[in-house]
Amino acid sequence: MRELSYIYPALGILGSSAAILFCRMIKSIAHPLKDLTNAVIRTIFLFQLLMVSHILLANIEIDDGGTTIENSDLGNVSGNLIVKSNSTYILNGNITNLTGNIEVESGSTLIINGNISDLDGSITINGQFTLTGSITADGKLEVKGSGVTTLDGGSFESVGSDIVIESGGVLNLTNMSTLTVASGKKVDNSGTINSDNSGNVINGDVGGSGTVDSDLGDCSSGCSDSVLPVDLLYFKSKMTNKAILLEWATASEENTQKFEIFRSYGDSNFRLWKEVPAHGTTTERRYYRITDENPREGIAYYQLKSVDFDGFEEWFPVEAVHFSHTDYRIYPNPSPNGLLNFSTFEKLDKIKVTVFDVEGKIHYQNSMDDFTNPLMDTRLEKGIYLIEIGNSTYRQIERLVIR
Repeated sequence: MRELSYIYPALGILGSSAAILFCRMIKSIAHPLKDLTNAVIRTIFLFQLLMVSHILLANIEIDDGGTTIENSDLGNVSGNLIVKSNSTYILNGNITNLTGNIEVESGSTLIINGNISDLDGSITINGQFTLTGSITADGKLEVKGSGVTTLDGGSFESVGSDIVIESGGVLNLTNMSTLTVASGKKVDNSGTINSDNSGNVINGDVGGSGTVDSDLGDCSSGCSDSVLPVDLLYFKSKMTNKAILLEWATASEENTQKFEIFRSYGDSNFRLWKEVPAHGTTTERRYYRITDENPREGIAYYQLKSVDFDGFEEWFPVEAVHFSHTDYRIYPNPSPNGLLNFSTFEKLDKIKVTVFDVEGKIHYQNSMDDFTNPLMDTRLEKGIYLIEIGNSTYRQIERLVIR
């Protein structure tokens, strides 16, 4: 259920003149035979005053398990922004002031493409959080052990608190992003900070036992650069026929004993699932794969960790994959020309396919009853989209790239 309540301001917010007007209006309405015309006029005037002065005063809570896209500016929010229950919330508008906290639970995703000018509270990430806009916060940004935060051309500034990345937490900085902490505060990193070598900057001290890419700018007195023992090329997951396949590759390894794979099904607890021996020290490219033969129905989350012979540990970003016993595939993804194939191993009820952008605009929609490898010509322009596939009992959203 999506709970997003607009409450027009209390009289104290509007000021004494509005309060007096309201009281007079009530008095007039209470005596309908006396000065009814003035009562109507006052009611209309008060309604207009309220509309002009509206403030969003309730919590924003997304918990319907689907995707909610908000394209409007929300103004002032007196409450919290919470995303939970495997839900996705995409905010393309702006928030002037948010007095509460932002929380993203494990298995859920928050994407903010707009700006939050003033956040009084803190941000706690157990799931996935992507920021392409900007946020200025009094509280801290805290990336938990199962959380992944990505600044994709965005900026985050904490004016009064530390930024905390716990063990297992991941902070990705891409496309010239900026992370800023106040004087006397720091980035307390026990997890992993990744950078894509695009000119990303951390303004402030970075401390802790975690790993940090060496191409970051500033970091004030030091970025606590660590030489990473594993140069990971990729870690990815995909659904195959009745199983989930995990694959990863390394460009080099140094003193690496093993890889551990942790698994979660939407709660905040990642549990050790499998161990795979590493190659010790090598400068050759190495490839790994392992299959989860008995996954649960729904979304599964996997996190990879490398362990050195001396006990040093390095965590990598979480991979999520939706598993269904009704197996289907859309390919190729990425697509070079917008042509997509849809295949399934089992007969499905009527399926609706919808492709939309991050602003919620629909670019392609089709319903299919026959699944004999149909070809879909979406005629999409180059870019990143979301593709939704579902019927009365099944629903899944995936990222779609058109090159």
